[in-house]
Amino acid sequence: MLGTLEEDLKKIEDMEDSAEFQIKLQALRKKMLEIKRWSTAKYLVPFFLILMPRLIGRDSMILCFILIGSGLLFYYLKYHKMPEFFSNMESLQDVYAKDVLEPLLQNFYPDLTVEKKGIALEDVVRFTPKSQKYLQDTFLFFHDDRGLLIGNLESYHTTGGKHSTTVYDFTGQLYCMKSPVAVQGEVRIVPTDRAFLLKNEVQYRYLGCGKGEMKLDTEDIQHNEHFDIYATDEFGTRRFLTPEVLRVFSEKFAGQELSIYIKGDLLYIAIYSGHKMFRAPYTEADINNLSFTEEYKKLRGSLEYIEDICKAFEEK
Repeated sequence: MLGTLEEDLKKIEDMEDSAEFQIKLQALRKKMLEIKRWSTAKYLVPFFLILMPRLIGRDSMILCFILIGSGLLFYYLKYHKMPEFFSNMESLQDVYAKDVLEPLLQNFYPDLTVEKKGIALEDVVRFTPKSQKYLQDTFLFFHDDRGLLIGNLESYHTTGGKHSTTVYDFTGQLYCMKSPVAVQGEVRIVPTDRAFLLKNEVQYRYLGCGKGEMKLDTEDIQHNEHFDIYATDEFGTRRFLTPEVLRVFSEKFAGQELSIYIKGDLLYIAIYSGHKMFRAPYTEADINNLSFTEEYKKLRGSLEYIEDICKAFEEK
């Protein structure tokens, strides 16, 4: 678990002081730089191939066509014949998650692991806005008594035909932990929206009341008209909505888009933060200056926020 900031930084600095660690860190920086340069090059190649015929003479046209053909073959294999192979190539974020984030946080959460995905899609769609594409990344599995895991979600859909537009429906974090109250079936607490003309609260971004569900009213939540509560277990729902949880809704998450989903004995939370957590350094300068101590300083606020969220919904 987390100690004071000074204690935690001392632990990381002691780890970084060893010669063995510095050798591994240099190798890691080199690996990340290679991935960064490759990811940049693969986007520049198409532009280079397009401009090449205009920049060279006729004598080199055969070579030009060979290069263009090679480029086209690469993109054909990547997107049509071998997409799984290319999608399994490590990204900068993958390397950061496994080689930086995981060993760094294991200093404080010894059993922690980091995975690409964390929550089944069939559950994600129950408590996040309706969308077409759901992309999870960088999930922290704490493997503790809380059963806690947390990671990023970005979802979007496209509109229009030939000239389509991408619309992002959700960018934020998903949490999963043991629920303080087990329910028979499920409970969903999701935000509402305000109608354009009448300004009344409506539900069109999240799934509405489904088969077997009932819509509940909870007057105890301040501004309760901003939430819809759907449940298959009314008794379990009201056991979950204790005075402390109601206070959390009214005070801690006031003005913040948040949704809750309880399925059996698991509690899921989605918080629309508008950003992703646990991001890898992106520029070559940042990679060259990569330091576990500095990374922890950046992560500390997020870790404290995660612990704060968990405490808000702990069994009292």
